[in-house]
Amino acid sequence: MKFLYCPQCKELRVKPWYSIRGGCSRCRGYAKEIAIPNTLMTYLVYACVASIFVLIYIYTSGGSSLLLYASIGALIATFILQDRELSRGRKYVMARIKPTKSDAKGFREKGWVKHEGSKKS
Repeated sequence: MKFLYCPQCKELRVKPWYSIRGGCSRCRGYAKEIAIPNTLMTYLVYACVASIFVLIYIYTSGGSSLLLYASIGALIATFILQDRELSRGRKYVMARIKPTKSDAKGFREKGWVKHEGSKKS
């Protein structure tokens, strides 16, 4: 998974898998691409998606309706895992963006707050 951060718009967005160009979708300017390292949860999402396809294929080949319900359950599990994976990625990226004093107002408007552990005494 990759995120795009636009220093002009102060926007953080998920990079679509089909996107070749890594620019900002709002201002069409430069956007820094930040890759998120894969974890076990990433591979669980892949496994859930693959299991959905397999369960639906077996169901359409004359299987039990229980397989359809199992695929719906796997779909719900995929949504939950993907939501957690996106929030983990967002936290990872936000911890790596280093705002300057001139960027502080833009970050506050976007709802980004400075972590208490990063204050200088």
